[in-house]
Amino acid sequence: MQRTVKFHIKIPAFEITHPQNPHVYPGIDEKVMLHFPFKWDNIEGTISISLDPDEYGWGAGFDEDGEEVIEFPVECGGVIVCVSGRSDNDFEPAEFLEIAHNLAVEYMGKFTAYLAVQLDQYWIHLGQLPYWNVSHFLLETKATWINEGNESRVLDKRPPFLPNMKEYSDFRSHFIPLDEERWNGFYLYLSDERFSAHDVAKSSMSNAKRYFDNGDYPLAAVQAVTALDLIVGPFVERLCQKKGISKNNLEEVDKKLFIADYLKVLLPLVLQNDKLDAWLKEKFVPAFESQTATQWTSIAVLEKCIALNRIRNKVAHQGKFEQSEIVPVRQGIEATELLLEFIEEHEEL
Repeated sequence: MQRTVKFHIKIPAFEITHPQNPHVYPGIDEKVMLHFPFKWDNIEGTISISLDPDEYGWGAGFDEDGEEVIEFPVECGGVIVCVSGRSDNDFEPAEFLEIAHNLAVEYMGKFTAYLAVQLDQYWIHLGQLPYWNVSHFLLETKATWINEGNESRVLDKRPPFLPNMKEYSDFRSHFIPLDEERWNGFYLYLSDERFSAHDVAKSSMSNAKRYFDNGDYPLAAVQAVTALDLIVGPFVERLCQKKGISKNNLEEVDKKLFIADYLKVLLPLVLQNDKLDAWLKEKFVPAFESQTATQWTSIAVLEKCIALNRIRNKVAHQGKFEQSEIVPVRQGIEATELLLEFIEEHEEL
C-alpha cells in the first residue's frame, strides 16, 4: 500500500537570488526538489521539498549584457512538501496524515533553521506552525492526496468545534497567562531600563524551547546550558562568600571552573538540598501531586542539568547529536527552568 500527501507551507519570504548576481536563481522544475528517506514504524517512504512557484516575489533588471529588461524571482514565501509512504501492511489515511504532519513540521523546522543560521536570513521562522493540530495544519496548508497524478483535497472545511491548536506542546504548561495584572505590567517592563542576567537567561530559555518545538534539538541544548552558565556560577559564588569562601579562593582552584563543576560539586556543597526539595514539593502540589511531584527532586534536577550539559558539550565540541538524546534534552530544559526559577526566588540565600 502507498499513500502520498502534499502540503503548501507558507513562511516569511526568503531570498533566492544573490544581490551581486541576480540572474542566478532556481528554476521551478524537479531539479529544485530535495528528497529525504524516512522510516516510521512499518512505513517507509520519502519526504520531498521544493519551492512553491505561486509564492515567488518577482523583480526586474537588465540581462547580463545590460541590454534587455528581464523579470526574475527574487524571493519565495512558500515551500511544497510531499510525503510519500508505503508498507506491506494496510495503514489508515488518518494514521498516515499524522505521520506526514509530524515529518513536515520536523523538516520545515530544519529548513528554516538552515535559512536563518547558515544563510543568515535571520528573519525566517515557523511562527505557529509547530503548534497547529493535524486538522488545522491540513486546512492551512491546503493538503491534497496525490493518486496517480490526480489531486484531491484532504479537508474542504473545518470540522465543527475543532480547535486550531494542539492540546499541549512540550513546554506549554510552563507559560504565564497575560491576565489584567500582567497586561498593566507591560508599563513597568518598558519603564525599567535595567536588564538583569535573569532577563538574558529567560531569553535563552525561550529560544531553547522554541528550538526544541521546531525540532532543532542540538541548538535547544546549547541555549539552555547558556542560561545555566549565566545564573548558576554567580549564584554559587554568592553562597560561597556568605560561607566565608571568597571569589579569590575559588579562583585559586587548580583548574578553571565550568558549569559542570558548579552543578556536580559546588552547588550541592553550598546549597542545602532540603531547601530545593521543599520548594519543588510546594511548587508541584496539588496540581501535579502524583507523577510530577515524585519526578522532581533536587537530585533529579541537578542530574538532568548535568546530562543536558554533556549533550551540549558533544554538540559544541564534536558536532554530534543522537536521536536517543531528544528526551534528555527535553528533561534537561525542564530541569533548567526549575533550577533558574528557584535561584531567582532565592537570591537572598
